[in-house]
Amino acid sequence: MRKYHNLILFCSITCLVYIMQSCANQSAPPGGKKDVNPPVLIKSNPSDGQVNVPQKVYIKLHFDEWVDAGKVKTNTIISPKIDAEINVKSIKNKIIINTDKPLNTLTTYTLNINEGIKDNTEGNVLKHLSLSFSTGNFIDSCMVQGMLYDCYSQDTAKNCLVGLYANVDSINPEKHIPTYYTYSDKKGKFIIKHIKSDSYKIYAFSDINKNLKYDNYKEKIGFIDSTVTLVNNTLSGITMQLSASDYTKPKINAIKNDQNIKISFSEGILKYTLSANTNLKYAINTNPKELIIYKHKLCEDTVDAHLHIVDSSYNDTTIIVKLVLSSPKKFNRYKDVIAKVLPPTGSEIYDSLVFEVNLHEPYDREADSLILINIDSLVYKKLSLINNFKTTDNAYTRFTYSYYSKPKKFIDIHIKKNKLYNMLGDTNTEYKMRYVPYKKKDADIIYTNINIETDEDAFIFQLLKDKEVITTKYTEKKIKLENLPIGKYSIKIIADPNKNRRWDNSNYRKNIQPERVKLFRNVLIIKENFDIDEQNIKF
Repeated sequence: MRKYHNLILFCSITCLVYIMQSCANQSAPPGGKKDVNPPVLIKSNPSDGQVNVPQKVYIKLHFDEWVDAGKVKTNTIISPKIDAEINVKSIKNKIIINTDKPLNTLTTYTLNINEGIKDNTEGNVLKHLSLSFSTGNFIDSCMVQGMLYDCYSQDTAKNCLVGLYANVDSINPEKHIPTYYTYSDKKGKFIIKHIKSDSYKIYAFSDINKNLKYDNYKEKIGFIDSTVTLVNNTLSGITMQLSASDYTKPKINAIKNDQNIKISFSEGILKYTLSANTNLKYAINTNPKELIIYKHKLCEDTVDAHLHIVDSSYNDTTIIVKLVLSSPKKFNRYKDVIAKVLPPTGSEIYDSLVFEVNLHEPYDREADSLILINIDSLVYKKLSLINNFKTTDNAYTRFTYSYYSKPKKFIDIHIKKNKLYNMLGDTNTEYKMRYVPYKKKDADIIYTNINIETDEDAFIFQLLKDKEVITTKYTEKKIKLENLPIGKYSIKIIADPNKNRRWDNSNYRKNIQPERVKLFRNVLIIKENFDIDEQNIKF
């Protein structure tokens, strides 16, 4: 009998331990389906949209299962921004949030928790939870929503701060935190709800250190040009392009005095003026970080010149430089002022010719009938560099002429001897160029034509494969691409209003947006022995 009682006691204790372990264990029953659903909010206090909420409020969130609130504090945004510490506590399936200071009166608040809540069993994360309430008798109803992009790559900009700033006349995102803010999601989307009717400036920046302030040199920034006024309305479809900004003034790195004077700078130069008490001729070199001053009138003088420069980020400075205009030890005269002409003679053309003349030093003057063009022996033209060609650099050393018509037989271009002079009196040799129509030679030649429809005076065309630039063209509205390897190609077009042949980023301090960029992804798919129809692209 005693053994029987002991056996009953042992079984009772074993069952009790099993029951206690089962209650403590929150994992899914053996053999059941794995829980893949995040926690669901079933009740809150205050409720969403509740008014007349006490200023000293305890926000209680009730879920359908036990939750882990370990990352709630760091992932919580209360908008408008509060000057108080947020405290978080979790008990089983409840999360309690309160602040160490009372909230403001007559204010609508929105609580956003982004990926801070997960369940205790499988760690399923609740991506977003939003709750709005008011300490007054109404809920503010304005809303702003849109998308963020990286301007140059055209990728969506995720996890970037979007801020609305009141008191627009004195706002500086480097010093002030936004009145309302949120962060963009993984797809670059953002939405800010329950905003008070008012006027705002809108900025977005990467906010790497999460201090709610724009730290230039480290973070990319985008902005809306003008003040936005909200009056019980929704502002949707906002697109902001983020780019890096540079506010450092350009500096002189070196001055080299030889056949010409070359001044090198720390930044690429966009605009420049040089003034002195003598006549100077100067220009930015093909390297935009270098200014060349040409010694067209040699003397032994040293002159002071006032140099005002503006870099590609629109930072400007004025520097006084001493220029020695004496003769160099060794003076090289050019046998030919023309450095090269493009394309090379014999090149095939499809339906357009872009003829380019490159000079060693700036153009000074030309004789009549400098260049003759003959098209199929039917059309003869007398061309002048200044009157008919387009100057494509600041130094007057690169000139282009575009002809848009497919020749039947040939295009001949003849540059006569001794018709072009530089500032030192050097002249040119004779050039005879012939271009012939494009002919498809065999079945494996792949070609296509790209027509760019745009109102931009200047732009940069880039052909990309796997994000690598393989072809670049400048301000050509008709482009022929041929012999492309098999694969997928994207096209990027960059507006170039200042004609410096590079993309320039923003300067929010001067309200200057980055130069416009548009990426056409995978618009060309090249297959073996396959020609693509003509492509029309609007920019």
